Amino acid sequence: MLGPARRCILSGERLQPDELIRFAVTASGDVVPDPGRLLGGRGLWLAPQAGWPADAAVLRKAFARAARRGVKLPADLPAVTLAAHEAHCAELARRVARAGLQRRPEAPLCRRLQRDLACLARLRGQA
Repeated sequence: MLGPARRCILSGERLQPDELIRFAVTASGDVVPDPGRLLGGRGLWLAPQAGWPADAAVLRKAFARAARRGVKLPADLPAVTLAAHEAHCAELARRVARAGLQRRPEAPLCRRLQRDLACLARLRGQA
């Protein structure tokens, strides 16, 4: 999917949204993964190849700077992100099967599943 490039909050690299992981900040300031890209707000984008910094303070500072406000990160953000993406891909696969689209890879839902499975594979490479 071509569209406006997004900037990774850690590396500053500009990439297409399909190559990045989207996060959102809730009203209470919690950072949550947004694999379906449905949550409101600006969206905070992280390149999977940037990896997870060993120092949580570095990550929290990057999210706070991008969100322009104080944020709270889960202690196990990589695991929470991976679990959210796995659940999202499983739900998309169920929807594809229910709609009978397994043999129609050009269908928008199938393309979305392929894109999100590629993102999940990149995430697993970082875990």
